Amino acid sequence: MELEHQWQEMPVSIAFDQVGGDRLLRTSALFAILQNGIIHQMEPGAAVFRAAHLRGLLLVLIQQYIRIHRLPAFQETVRLRSRPGRKMHMLFPLFCEITGEDGSVLVESNAVWALIGGPDRSLVPPEDYGLEFPYQKGREPVCCMDQIKPLPLEHQF
Repeated sequence: MELEHQWQEMPVSIAFDQVGGDRLLRTSALFAILQNGIIHQMEPGAAVFRAAHLRGLLLVLIQQYIRIHRLPAFQETVRLRSRPGRKMHMLFPLFCEITGEDGSVLVESNAVWALIGGPDRSLVPPEDYGLEFPYQKGREPVCCMDQIKPLPLEHQF
């Protein structure tokens, strides 16, 4: 199902159990917000994820790239924005941003998901199971590696 570039948004409040001693969002909590938030907020994508699970299939995160400009702090309310990317074969990219109250981008993420099933847990085309994933039409990159520049290391090992 082809879609225009439509961002889905939802507010996220940073709770006490998601932050470390510095009162900033822990990396593990950031991954949980990005991975769970993208799946559950995006319709009709969320319906596809539920239908796949009911058929004994698994949606797996194949690759994820994250650029952190600033981590959200305790009790900060941010907005999680996501949209599907351009489908490539059996890979389904999802783009995500976390923005601050002032609209500034705090975190950017691009993730690539795949559907696996069968006794050998191999990649399966969703069409074989009557599933249709949302995806963008157009010529955008599949993942953000083309957009990310390596950061210089401040410490030598």
